[in-house]
Amino acid sequence: MIEVRDLVVKYKNNKIFERALGPIDLTLDPGEIIAIIGPSGCGKSTFIKALAGITPYEGSLLMKGESFNYQKQRIGYIPQGYGLLPWKTVYENCTLPFRIKKMKLTEERKAHLEEVLETLELKQLTKRYPSALSGGQRQRVALARAFAFSPELLLMDEPFSALDAIMKEEAAEIFLKVWRVHHCTTLIVTHSIEEALYMGNKILVMYQNGTVNAIWENPLFADAHFREREEFKVLYHQIKEQIKRGRS
Repeated sequence: MIEVRDLVVKYKNNKIFERALGPIDLTLDPGEIIAIIGPSGCGKSTFIKALAGITPYEGSLLMKGESFNYQKQRIGYIPQGYGLLPWKTVYENCTLPFRIKKMKLTEERKAHLEEVLETLELKQLTKRYPSALSGGQRQRVALARAFAFSPELLLMDEPFSALDAIMKEEAAEIFLKVWRVHHCTTLIVTHSIEEALYMGNKILVMYQNGTVNAIWENPLFADAHFREREEFKVLYHQIKEQIKRGRS
């Protein structure tokens, strides 16, 4: 589905270009959710922004064998803070991707949007503005906007970081409920090992220098009782130690 080859991001420091990320090589299968975790400042958000076409990069990004084309391909992005336009209603925010990509809002697409809004319990809120929503509601609107145009790739940059512990768990459950219907290939950045163990069927750990430390297959994925399983403490400790080693 997705191939990342020799991805490098550089920034300019006193007329000298220094590497902020990479090189990274990664392959994603269709419908995978990869949770990305690592030390602060290792480039997790930079990686997501490069894939989203926000940050310039060197290297190769392929989707189904073709180079990324951000106008043609359906790539959803949920930034930190949700990225909702405060002067747009819930419904207008959810239809924004169609306008940006110049996609006609057909009856079929309207019906799909209505289905997503229903699943996320937002149908009664479509005329409200973001300022009139709670944090959890704004988060659900961001999810609805992302899923409304059936993305082939969904990129999420700490989407639940502004929520309290209980709301984080509820938001994660809601996301997986929608994902089970659409099976969108997803990368999610998180600082929480528990969140990674619940939401990622694979977990990618990064080094401080912006390269890939390890990729773990996750047997606890989407298990509502994952904390009670024997593997939980073992995996939690192993990933924690991997993150610590990644700082050096």
